Amino acid sequence: AWLCDKDTKTVCLEGAAADSERDAYAFHAVFDSSASTEAVYDVAVRDIVGGVLRGVNGTVFAYGQTSSGKTYTMQGGESYGGAPGVMGLAAAQIFGNIADKADHDFLLRCSYVEVYNEQYRDLLAAPGTVPPLVREDANKQITLVGAEEVVVTDANGILQLVQQGEMARSTGATKMNERSSRSHAVFRIVVESKRVDGENQVKGNSDGVLVGAL
Repeated sequence: AWLCDKDTKTVCLEGAAADSERDAYAFHAVFDSSASTEAVYDVAVRDIVGGVLRGVNGTVFAYGQTSSGKTYTMQGGESYGGAPGVMGLAAAQIFGNIADKADHDFLLRCSYVEVYNEQYRDLLAAPGTVPPLVREDANKQITLVGAEEVVVTDANGILQLVQQGEMARSTGATKMNERSSRSHAVFRIVVESKRVDGENQVKGNSDGVLVGAL
């Protein structure tokens, strides 16, 4: 069995020394099964979302085997006793920040795609829509072209898009989960903000618009 030591921030095999190079692994933070999603969010995610609101791109990535708790952690919701997931907490933080900045205009756009059998599928697009394509832009940045983007105006709008996309995902039964996702999925939120008086003073951005993607 694996044990979490929050004091040393290590995960190690039961019976192994915490400083064992072979059997212990160190992280910036570790959480055992008693930790709430809110606790994980406050330590691992809140600053990332805060950066996005300041125009810095950020990523929150959940990885693990089937039935390890990825969907519970990321989505939460009524299916899991009403506990909020990372997506819901991020939506609340974003719109809480918007409410506190009456001197800014905001525009939020969301997209949701999956990678299944080495193919990209748009989870928010109508059936039969041409799938999005991976391209390299003029700045040598990898972009996904053609994905449906939906403007949202409140936190609930984000959660509704998550639910809509989940209904379209590719799933299959496994021995550990009757409805396991058979794909990787990426939910993207683009946050644009601009001071009402136009004085963001962003270096290299003459129109004063801050853009961050989560």
